[in-house]
Amino acid sequence: MWLRDFLPRDIPNVRVQTYGYSSALANSNSTAGLLDYAKLFLQALQESRRHSEAKVSPRARPVTPVSDLGQRRPLILIGHSLGCLIIKQALVWIATFEECKELRPCIYSIVLFGAPHRGLNTTALETLVTGSVSERLIRDLKSDSVVLANLNAEFASASKKVRIITCSELRTTPTARKDPEGRWKRDGPEVMMVDRVSACLYVDQEERIEINENHSMIAKLSDQPSSAYHVLRNKLKDHVTRAPNVVMSRFFQLDCIEMLKTIAKAAMHVLEKLSSLNWDDEIVEPEHEISVNNVVRLLASQTSFYTAFQSFMKDERLSQILDSTGSSSNLSRRVFLQVQKLQQLFSIYHSYSEMSPESLLEDEIQGRILDPNSSSTYSTLSKDGIKNLIQSSTACIGKIQIVLSFALLGTDSLSTMKEFKENTMARRTGIAGLAERQACIVQSIDHAMELRPALQGCLTEETNRLDLRLMLFQDENTSLSETVIVEYRTYATADEAQISGVSQGKATKSELIARRQINELATLLQQRCFSEDDPAETQDSFRSGPTTFQCIGYLEEPANRRTAFLFRIPTGRKASDVQTLHSFIESATSSNPPVNLPLEQRLSLAQKVCLALLKLHSWGWVHKNFSSQNIALMPSSTGTMIPYVMGFEYSRSMDDVSLNSSTRSVRKDIYRHPDRQGFPTKTFTKEHDLYALGLVLYEIGVFRTVTFRFRKQLDKYRVEGVFPDRQQVKSMLVEMARRDLPKAVGTPYMKAVLKCLTGDFGVTLDDKNQTRLGLAFQEQVLAVIEDGVRPA
Repeated sequence: MWLRDFLPRDIPNVRVQTYGYSSALANSNSTAGLLDYAKLFLQALQESRRHSEAKVSPRARPVTPVSDLGQRRPLILIGHSLGCLIIKQALVWIATFEECKELRPCIYSIVLFGAPHRGLNTTALETLVTGSVSERLIRDLKSDSVVLANLNAEFASASKKVRIITCSELRTTPTARKDPEGRWKRDGPEVMMVDRVSACLYVDQEERIEINENHSMIAKLSDQPSSAYHVLRNKLKDHVTRAPNVVMSRFFQLDCIEMLKTIAKAAMHVLEKLSSLNWDDEIVEPEHEISVNNVVRLLASQTSFYTAFQSFMKDERLSQILDSTGSSSNLSRRVFLQVQKLQQLFSIYHSYSEMSPESLLEDEIQGRILDPNSSSTYSTLSKDGIKNLIQSSTACIGKIQIVLSFALLGTDSLSTMKEFKENTMARRTGIAGLAERQACIVQSIDHAMELRPALQGCLTEETNRLDLRLMLFQDENTSLSETVIVEYRTYATADEAQISGVSQGKATKSELIARRQINELATLLQQRCFSEDDPAETQDSFRSGPTTFQCIGYLEEPANRRTAFLFRIPTGRKASDVQTLHSFIESATSSNPPVNLPLEQRLSLAQKVCLALLKLHSWGWVHKNFSSQNIALMPSSTGTMIPYVMGFEYSRSMDDVSLNSSTRSVRKDIYRHPDRQGFPTKTFTKEHDLYALGLVLYEIGVFRTVTFRFRKQLDKYRVEGVFPDRQQVKSMLVEMARRDLPKAVGTPYMKAVLKCLTGDFGVTLDDKNQTRLGLAFQEQVLAVIEDGVRPA
């Protein structure tokens, strides 16, 4: 028996259990039909799972109680002939009835040998049961059976998340006949019991195997070299490998739904109580941008998120996206861990939410709520308690949205993205905006985006600032003018143009690719979803704000082989309010005495810069020119600095062609990874962006620019044309980080920066979008810096 003798040998971690039932037809006194057999099987399966225990390694730290792990073990069900129909009917009931809901996430796949989906050749079998009570079962198996028709219709929806292996027979089977002595023997005329059309389902999740055996022998596999066992074994190996992550992902989603119910209830009661309180002063320091006037609004937005996300986690499309990427990145687990943190944050308020309205009105309790020095649970409704709650819960929600962004990055279904965009619950969780971005990106990658035409007008110099190119744009169509931030992207460098013959009016392949990328990037940046938060989404109140300035369009300058991107200065802000991070730090350094930004503000700025690049990566893009000179700062209403990413000179989609643009600027090369300096030969990846981010984080941490630290080397280069080797520069930067950062911002911050500079994120295998790298960066860099921002 291959299930007992071969499979445990070839796939050591499998646990095989068998279930038998009486299928004899001749002289049978059984009145059972298909539904009866299915009911008995389901009862036995449930009973077996309830008493199942899982073995857990002493080193393991499961996020699920050990007592539940046995019941959450993945299931692969295998059946033959009538057994296949029993499995199908059991799956329909599992998907339908609440009494069986604990089995729904567990079933990963089914293997069906000779399944009579569209009926069995019952002619010979009818002879066996003529006049007996078993006639009912044979009627259920006939091609015109109402039971089979109903089962097939219901199974289609019940099995959407189940992988299926169907094995069909290629040989005819001897029928049964009664010999002269009244004994039944299988030596009658041979017939095809279940033909290929009946044995296969022809659905997307189906894998088909043809076996050169008859209906009786199809499931009795040997391990001979020619046996179909080897094909089936390899497929089962793949299922066994993938099943644990996918099944656990499903349970994580179900656990999230239950926890979100509790969180939403507690948050609602806290919100009701806060609405009735009246504080005269601010509840949170201005640098955290949360004042008494918007605390209630923030918590209301979060409460809406919890309710909506609870509902949206049930969406089959979202579930499929999380399942499909779960084996490589454990996205469901990452969402689960953040929801678990939220539950811990709100757990202290849960008992409060369970109290009756009469109890809440008692003066004694009111006093405890307002007394921050009280040891009571209700002291968490003090100002400090609410401050910590808002900041910590906001961070959790932000991490959930980043994970969802990477999850959506793994799908290229435009129809799914469009449905998410219009879904009310998706809008309230922030997924609608993410889906809108992803839809634009998918269209861009497929070159199916409707490109916007270039602007018509002219640019004139307005200021002589060194850090930003601010120009006056005069629109020919509207005759309106405004001051804009201008960035140029060239088709080719002077050397490339000379070598390629562009100067003679011939466009090279590289130039054509560059011009297409420019037009697609300009069209993308003009999409509102890339530069602004959607005010219709309630989550905008706890997002970090826009990542880029709003792009109003682009101007073609063919004579100069370049395109000008035009970015609008935010409403209510003046051009003088904008400065680059580089000039901001340099001006502080050159002042007398030098000014150093307070530690809390530096950590807050570093966090926002990290999040800005992570968001860009979660769109499926690489920046390729990240530096403090390409980060603009704008003061918020509370006086803190909001970073905007600029410098899209070389940016492109991860899926697009890398043109390996070169530069001869030593000052710019310092910010570039050694593999990308000078005339690069390696394709640009996200690791290269993170290297540049490491230098920016170093600059924020010590509040000195890298060019300031390298001023002696730069002076020598200007005089002698000599500069340290690229690998030597990297070594110097790593050493500077180790030496300067611990005393400036602490050892954890230093270790986070070194992760970026060395690329040591522990990621070996990754997908094409480098999802695991993005999530590792979130955990090992962004989370570390966020911990420094939040008070202990």
